Amino acid sequence: MDINKETLSVFLNRLDIREHSECLYWSGHRMTNGYGVLFHNKGSILAHRFAYMAFVGDIPSDKIIHHICGSKSCVNTYHLECTDRKDHVRFSHNINGNKTHCPHGHEYKADNIYYSIDGLGRTSRKCKSCVRIRNGHKPRIPRGANTHCKNGHEYTDDNVYIRIRNGDQQFRECRKCTLIAQRGRRNPTMSLV
Repeated sequence: MDINKETLSVFLNRLDIREHSECLYWSGHRMTNGYGVLFHNKGSILAHRFAYMAFVGDIPSDKIIHHICGSKSCVNTYHLECTDRKDHVRFSHNINGNKTHCPHGHEYKADNIYYSIDGLGRTSRKCKSCVRIRNGHKPRIPRGANTHCKNGHEYTDDNVYIRIRNGDQQFRECRKCTLIAQRGRRNPTMSLV
């Protein structure tokens, strides 16, 4: 990247040095997500990326710049680290990057995660267990389970619903009992026997 003296001067004039802080804050234009923007060579560049390229070196195309301090407007090169996308998600100070379980309670561990990158270059995690359930994979019922419901109806392939509770805990529900209960709710005077 070509850095001319004029652009470097504009960059240095936009630094906000605060007492009792090791961060060098960007006081120029900021995007709505908090990242600083520097207008450079008839285009724009994120201020922290400019700082890294100007004072540390080039950024490989498969790497991103991570704020160790967690402040998106910081341009202190000692607070910037060149890392890959997976590590960025793992070390991230954002709420989603620090989550250890998906919303349905499955643990985010190496064998239960899909990584994907959207059109803006953001990395996200998807829970493999949830994807399998969404795609119609039916969980196995443990062996030795009851063969009949509490009302005596046999659990057969046409008389059972497999339900998911709390993300991965599965249970069987008798289809006949469910239909009887639904009819009873629609017509309260109808006998449930």
